[in-house]
Amino acid sequence: MCILTMKSITHAIRAKNVLEGRGISVTIVSIDPRLTARGCSYGIRFACADADRIKGMLDAKGVSYGVLLGGGDHENR
Repeated sequence: MCILTMKSITHAIRAKNVLEGRGISVTIVSIDPRLTARGCSYGIRFACADADRIKGMLDAKGVSYGVLLGGGDHENR
């Protein structure tokens, strides 16, 4: 599983709504703020195979996000 960090809970909720509206299930999670450069403490968790597609959908809807945590080849793209 991968986590895409969000700068606030509001952004995490917006991302979840956008993605679930497109049929992609995600979970909002609390993360240790020390794991990210900006101290983000929320993120959305999903299957790593969906990382590029999820980022594209969020970009298209203007939902900002931080770093991608986990996922081997997908990490920190």
